[in-house]
Amino acid sequence: DFRFKARVWDMAHTNTICNGCARGCNIEVWTRNNEVLRLVPRYNEEVNSYWMCDHGRLNTFKFINAGDRVDGPHMRVEGNLIKVGWDEAFAKAASNLKVFGKDEIAVLGSAYATVEDNYLAAKFAKSVLGTGHLDFVRHIDPTFGDEILRNEDVTPNTKGTELAGVSPSKNGFDFNGIVKAIREGKIKALYVLEDDILNDNPELENVLAKLDLLIINASNFNKTSALADIVFPAATYAEKNGTFVNFQGRVQRIRPALATNDVDRALEGMSMSRLDKFGTKYDRWAQGKHYDSRSSWKILVGLASAMGQKLKYNMAEEVFYDISNSIDAFKGLDYDVIGELGVQLKSVNLKSTAKI
Repeated sequence: DFRFKARVWDMAHTNTICNGCARGCNIEVWTRNNEVLRLVPRYNEEVNSYWMCDHGRLNTFKFINAGDRVDGPHMRVEGNLIKVGWDEAFAKAASNLKVFGKDEIAVLGSAYATVEDNYLAAKFAKSVLGTGHLDFVRHIDPTFGDEILRNEDVTPNTKGTELAGVSPSKNGFDFNGIVKAIREGKIKALYVLEDDILNDNPELENVLAKLDLLIINASNFNKTSALADIVFPAATYAEKNGTFVNFQGRVQRIRPALATNDVDRALEGMSMSRLDKFGTKYDRWAQGKHYDSRSSWKILVGLASAMGQKLKYNMAEEVFYDISNSIDAFKGLDYDVIGELGVQLKSVNLKSTAKI
């Protein structure tokens, strides 16, 4: 996709992880002018050796450059989604959520989101909203997997989402229970984290239409956001720090290759080529669209604050520090320990013990 757009020596490259399936192939994201132009495999003998599949190489970044990106918070006004400011969106979401009892609200995490995002989703659900109706949708495609690289789980972080504590409490509903409760009018508000649940489950459109309030974090406008009352713009995997846990139980880091309004190239430790290393807004090497998006964990921190609950996180590393101190599987880990090649979690600790 970079043909006629750039030479390889014009681009910056960043070490990260493919988000195309639960394999978690190690890759480099190559960018120029704040646009993803190329993905190439990165050596990791424990995961993908020197390889990545064609789907991962050619398709998994197209949504990042797509024209349907959510650029700034949107709120439904007179039937239409209108762009608004962050403070206005947080205030509206907070006031709307406060209308409902804790048993009338459900939260869906996402295996497309990071461990950090899902950990905050679980904390937000249980500690801020007080609801135990918490789960996430598994996306399994038996026709996608092979015996070489591709895994039938087409999300990068199912294991990490489970470990992060995204599961119903003792008396809470799982996904099927949440759907049933919405049909019966028992659940009236739903918060969805980075998952277009209608894409794989179109039959649920009439179910979601019964909700009094639907809030979604999304990087792109989609079938689910089309029904939402409030849409928060979620950063893509190429625009944030965080971790995924692959199907083998290996925790690996993702890193930002693109700048957003919230993530600065210089401050976030991005890999840079010699040409854009010192780029400014006046330098052609640093030009390109900067989306007004944030990591989902940061969106939830802002919303919690609007609801009168302070979650004191400013960086993804701080969220992971909390994770490493509260979930047995991540004990003793930090971003430096995980490093470039990831760390295999101990099998005896793969069951979540999240204290949220």
